[in-house]
Amino acid sequence: MSLFDAPYEPSPWQPIADEVALYERTNGTEPSAIVGDSWIVLWTVGAKSGNVRKTPLVRIADGEGRYAVIGSMGGAPTHPQWVHNIRSSGVAKLQDGAELKEY
Repeated sequence: MSLFDAPYEPSPWQPIADEVALYERTNGTEPSAIVGDSWIVLWTVGAKSGNVRKTPLVRIADGEGRYAVIGSMGGAPTHPQWVHNIRSSGVAKLQDGAELKEY
């Protein structure tokens, strides 16, 4: 059983939940109002809840299947929660279009 079999818990911040829903509805073919035209969805598992969390991010890839995710929260002095979730579980999934891979 995978950690990602847990229930999905949408972001409590409605704009993020709406962006994830848009991505899943269109496989990322429509631009994000928050992160722009080229974007992905990062899946993590909540360190406390154990639920799947999804975060829209700018797509940064090298074309060879490698991605960079930057936990900057727009330059804030603290990391976004998903950074803590990855550090806690050691795994993440990345959805790029219709493709979903575990890392």
